[in-house]
Amino acid sequence: MVNPLTDAVEMVSYFTEIAVGDPVNALFNVLIMLVGNLILAGAVVVFFGIAAGGIVSALLPEQVGRAPPGEREE
Repeated sequence: MVNPLTDAVEMVSYFTEIAVGDPVNALFNVLIMLVGNLILAGAVVVFFGIAAGGIVSALLPEQVGRAPPGEREE
């Protein structure tokens, strides 16, 4: 049976084991993991910002503030 939470925890342990397992490439592997995590975190932050903006936009009325001025009479 598939359990996403358990699989995610196991995935982190597998990646860490592979990244630090080879002493020659350990630093390179750790740097690759850090860059990947930063890219993923950036994508999550951008997605959260877009989702939050959409929710706020849906909750606020169309026009906030005073009404636009009427046509000028000449």
